[in-house]
Amino acid sequence: MPIASVTRSVKYAQKGAPGKSGRIPYPAGEYNLYTSYICTDTVTPYVLDGKYYVMNRNTTWVGQGMPSNINSPRKDVAVNGSNATWTLVEDYTAIFVEILMANFAKLASAIFSGDYMFSQQGVGADGNPTSNYEEFNTGNFVPNLLLDFATGLFKGNKVEVNGGVFKNIRSPNGSFKIDEEGNIQIIGELSTSMNGTRIEISPKTNSIKMFNQDNNEVGRISFMTEEWMGTTNYYPRVFLRRFSGNNMIDEIQTTGSSINGYSVVGSNYLEYNLGPFGLIFSENGKETKRYSNK
Repeated sequence: MPIASVTRSVKYAQKGAPGKSGRIPYPAGEYNLYTSYICTDTVTPYVLDGKYYVMNRNTTWVGQGMPSNINSPRKDVAVNGSNATWTLVEDYTAIFVEILMANFAKLASAIFSGDYMFSQQGVGADGNPTSNYEEFNTGNFVPNLLLDFATGLFKGNKVEVNGGVFKNIRSPNGSFKIDEEGNIQIIGELSTSMNGTRIEISPKTNSIKMFNQDNNEVGRISFMTEEWMGTTNYYPRVFLRRFSGNNMIDEIQTTGSSINGYSVVGSNYLEYNLGPFGLIFSENGKETKRYSNK
């Protein structure tokens, strides 16, 4: 059988007998038929039973052991009046906060339930805004702000932090992670802007791309693959391009030890290739000059 225990104390306006300091009330939560409530010369519990009641007689009270017509503070006061073991606490006679008392106690827009403190406003099971916070334990109410004092969990729709230390950060789906050592892992795409001039990092293609104001790809760093004697090798490849409007007029491509480039001059397509064996120039697909490496 649980016994109401002193967890904190508040001042109570009721005076003790002459020469005595009076009892110090302590919050004992919502009234429970199976809890032992003990009142002494020095301390007394107060509970929530629809309204707030405080014990005013030195005794041990267990509602389960009392007649059914007086087995709660509310019934005891209603039947026994001034001779009751409990006394109704008027709002103006006690200085305390409802937060100390019961599940779903409310302080301004803050709700308290068990180890949680959360906001009165949130969304319901249908995803629409609601203040039906009584549905919290059913899972049909998700508050805009949540604190779990037992585990230290904090959830909020909008968070502004001026400073602090953050460790082991990740996105809800795990696509973005920063570990305790500061290492960053990105699974989803990263872009410096939604459109226009920007740089995009794509983990899916293992590439970095650059776009101009017309959404043309003007640069790229990626991998090319080569199958060699049953082994797949990966080599870096870099593209740099220049556009006039939406027309590409220059490109340079580097892969391994070679550099290829071309320019469009009027109606002519000029191309060159620089590699370990020399330098080759072409015009409209035909070689025009070659320089050997010897």
